[in-house]
Amino acid sequence: MTVILGFNDQYLWEMIRFVVEQGLTGINFHAMALSGRFSKLLMDSPNHCTQGHFLLQVEKQSEGKLLKSDFGTIPCPDHRCGLLSYILNQNGELIPLKRLIREDKLFDFVADLSDWETLLPQLAWDLAGTCGCFESSGIQKDLGTLLSRANFFSVGYHGMMEAWNFDVERARRCCVHKLTLDGKLMPFCLDNIKHRQKLR
Repeated sequence: MTVILGFNDQYLWEMIRFVVEQGLTGINFHAMALSGRFSKLLMDSPNHCTQGHFLLQVEKQSEGKLLKSDFGTIPCPDHRCGLLSYILNQNGELIPLKRLIREDKLFDFVADLSDWETLLPQLAWDLAGTCGCFESSGIQKDLGTLLSRANFFSVGYHGMMEAWNFDVERARRCCVHKLTLDGKLMPFCLDNIKHRQKLR
């Protein structure tokens, strides 16, 4: 979902709940970027949906069901490029994994396994002992049951760069590339802004 301030940013939590009710595995929000096709009316708007705005609005609209602290930066690119919350959906109740497992341990698991059908049972198995990776004491014995009964869900945010907010350091850390015809890797945002051919 593309987020435009003053147009649809008041519907973030409503969209999250809608996706949960549809039984989908997640939703990704994307800040409006003035590249590609967009209305010329948007050119005059200086407002962009930033990570801070997104986090504040999700926490406010959800009345604390999702907190700013439930989100973490995506390990691969620059920390300003995206956010993600790994969540268990237990019969419509959203339980962020960061409230159960320390962030460093959670990202260790996520970096090693991207298949969630494998990851959740592995989490239950590996965390059944005393690994010291829980935020709450006494959760170990219940985690296996919780993971086995819950479905995986994620809420993500991505802030793609454009000509008006381009940052060279962010581009240098990019891990989403386009392979050029001469065999070089081009950061996606840079390619989209500078090198993408115009439609004729």
